[in-house]
Amino acid sequence: MTSFSDPLPRQRRTLLRLLPLLLPLGLFVSSSSPAPGEGSNAGTAISEEVEAAAAAGQSPRVVIFLDLPEAVQNNPAQQKQAVAQVQQRVLAALTDKEFVTRWRFETVPALAGEITAPGLAKLAGLPGVLRVDLDLPSGAHLLESVPLIQASQVQSLGHRGQGISVAILDSGIDISNPELSDDLIAQECFCSGGCCPNGTSRQSGPGAAADGNGHGTNVTGIVTAKGVTTPIGVAPDADIVAIRVLDANGFSCCFSDVVAGLDWVAANRPDVKVVNMSLGTFALYAGACDGLNMAMASAINNLRSQGVIAFASSGNSASGTPMGSPACIANTVSVGATYAANIGAVGF
Repeated sequence: MTSFSDPLPRQRRTLLRLLPLLLPLGLFVSSSSPAPGEGSNAGTAISEEVEAAAAAGQSPRVVIFLDLPEAVQNNPAQQKQAVAQVQQRVLAALTDKEFVTRWRFETVPALAGEITAPGLAKLAGLPGVLRVDLDLPSGAHLLESVPLIQASQVQSLGHRGQGISVAILDSGIDISNPELSDDLIAQECFCSGGCCPNGTSRQSGPGAAADGNGHGTNVTGIVTAKGVTTPIGVAPDADIVAIRVLDANGFSCCFSDVVAGLDWVAANRPDVKVVNMSLGTFALYAGACDGLNMAMASAINNLRSQGVIAFASSGNSASGTPMGSPACIANTVSVGATYAANIGAVGF
C-alpha cells in the first residue's frame, strides 16, 4: 500500500477542456517509451534546481527515481517486491534527518520527500539512483462541458460507459450530488500538507474524496452525470473511483501526490480501465517528457501495461508547442480544447 510518510482560471472564458472518454470504450492506443532499467550505469542525474536549493541550506521536496531490474517489469507481484527492495536500500543509506519520506510507492520505483544537502551528496554516489528532481507544484485545468463532441450520438448506439470504472484524480467529488453519488464506488485522498478532508495527507474510504473546490465535481459530472438536473455526461453508466489530489484552491504542492494516486490505482483497482487527470504541472515541456518526469512516466506505464488508458488535459496555456505533465508523458492521451465558434488563436 502506498504510505504517507495552470491555477484555476482567474476569469471566465469560453474555453472548453474536453474529455473524450467515449474513445477508451473501444480504443486501443499504441506507443512506446523508454524502458525503465536502461542506463542504470549512467550515474545519478540531479537537477540543477535541487542542487541549488540544497546548497542554499534548504531541504527541497524531491522525487528520487530508482533503477528497477528489467526482468520484473512485466510481473506485478515481482515488481512490487523489487520496488520495495530498491526503496529500502536507499532509505537504509539515509538518516531520518537527511531524508524525510512523504510517499513510498508500491508499483513505482521512486520515493518522495524532503532531502538535505548531506543526504543529496549520499544519493549522488548511491548505486541504483537514476534521477533526483524537484517535486513540482501542480493545479487544476479548466474542464466545463461537452457540447461539441456529439456524445449523444455515441450513447444512442448503446455506449454509455456501462461496465467501465473511471478513476478521476482531481479536487474530489460532491458525495451528496444526486447526479453522481450512485456511480461512486471508491474514495481516496493523497494531498500533502494536510489537505485531505480529515486534515491529514492521506485518507481512505467514505468521505476521503469530498470536494473542497468544485473542480473535481464538475469534471466528474462531465464524465457521468445522469442528466436529471444537469446536462448528461459522456458516460452516464460508468462507475467512478474518486481520488482527491488537489486542495481547496485547486492546487497541489507536490506532483508526487498525483503519482501516489496512480500508484494506488495500479496496485488496488484492477477494475479501472480509464484514468482522467484534468490537471498538470505549471512547468511546460516540448515533446515527450518521460525522461524528466520518470516517476510519473513509470506510474502511467504501469497502468498502460494493465490495459488502462490515462487521459490528461494538455495544460499548454495557449502555447502551440509544449504541454504540462502528465499530458507530455508518451503513454498519456493528451486532451486539448475547442470553441463553439471559429474565433482564431487565443493567448492567455
